[in-house]
Amino acid sequence: MDYKKKSKKQESKVAKEMNGKTTIASGSLYFQKADVRTSDFLIECKTTEKDYYNLKVSTWKKIEKEALKDGMKIPLMQIDLLNGEKRLAVMTYNDFEALGFSKFNFVKSPSFFTKASSAKIKYDFKENPYFNLSFFVNGEYYYDMYEVRFEKERVHLVVIPWHDFLSIVKE
Repeated sequence: MDYKKKSKKQESKVAKEMNGKTTIASGSLYFQKADVRTSDFLIECKTTEKDYYNLKVSTWKKIEKEALKDGMKIPLMQIDLLNGEKRLAVMTYNDFEALGFSKFNFVKSPSFFTKASSAKIKYDFKENPYFNLSFFVNGEYYYDMYEVRFEKERVHLVVIPWHDFLSIVKE
């Protein structure tokens, strides 16, 4: 399947999962940006065959700016790695807190700090004893997460598995 078809398939899947709509021309028109829109989120979808996605601060800032212009929506990235085998949600730490995600039980993998203007976003949750799986302990559900901090740009992001994001946001 070529890249364009993979992207369209990903966008449709995310729109369905989020009860949203895909945007015309994948957000390339001046009046409607990003790939998926919901009442609360403006979602940029990225897909790759690799086990990482190289996120540039400039890409994140563009999504943030578009979300602000679009009625103060919450910017969100949904990243498919390994052709969708691993799926991630990326949001700002402030949105993570504002949405009440911090009240849930998160197993926090080590934060990633960088002075560079890009970072490899991976499905990398090393402290979880069940590695890459959310889990129950004593009747409590635990979720994975890690932080990415672009020090020079003052951008603080949170990365969590997409299925965890969906289960929390739909609660």
